[in-house]
Amino acid sequence: MSKNKPDSFDWVTERHNVFPDCSLSMIFAMLIEITEKNVETINSKGHPDVRFVHKPIGKTLIVGKDRALNGGVEIAAVLFELLDEEIRVSKRPGIGEPKILLFSAKRALSEDGQCTLDVDGHVLRLWQVSKKALEPFFFCPRRSARTAME
Repeated sequence: MSKNKPDSFDWVTERHNVFPDCSLSMIFAMLIEITEKNVETINSKGHPDVRFVHKPIGKTLIVGKDRALNGGVEIAAVLFELLDEEIRVSKRPGIGEPKILLFSAKRALSEDGQCTLDVDGHVLRLWQVSKKALEPFFFCPRRSARTAME
């Protein structure tokens, strides 16, 4: 059992009590705030040829990237979509290219009784979900990028 909860921790009652206050739409709103700060931070790091944008639209959050590349512009995005039972995270490598599912996240109760997200059987805090979705997007250049000429 977690160091923060006694062996007699009543997880059934805790889950029942926490989950109504921990709706997926509330989690999605918090994820929007976290990713907005992430985008502000990465943009402040001074990459002159790359600009990231943060755009929530209804039940979708778009984190986009505009990058000067080979005389053109690479435009790519990571999409967070709020569905009834999960938050689906996909990437769109370029204009006109299909979405590629990265992972889905469902709400979960962590070992220490916190509202978190379950991704592939791993309970993650919201900053970890943001990191999982955005770290490759922020720090790993695409090897063969398609460009859209300006």
